[in-house]
Amino acid sequence: MGGDIQPLLIQLMGIATVAIFVGVSTLIIWSILQYAFGLRVSLQAESIGLDLSEHSLEAYPDFSRRALLPDTFFPSIERDLMQSAAPKAER
Repeated sequence: MGGDIQPLLIQLMGIATVAIFVGVSTLIIWSILQYAFGLRVSLQAESIGLDLSEHSLEAYPDFSRRALLPDTFFPSIERDLMQSAAPKAER
């Protein structure tokens, strides 16, 4: 059962080195992506939900606010969504 602790310390140092490398690499990649493309959606898209803003569909219509509110509650959001979803040539 005895033995040297040296191999364990080498393994722990390897684990720490890989963790630091992965953390720094991830930070660099995310920073480049943030600068190049942005990582957040617009506030309007976030407030109406990405299902509706990106795909013009509701993923779970029975669990949404729309199922509880009358159809006339969202007319301006629907109009803005349809305008933003229209192809640029049609505008």
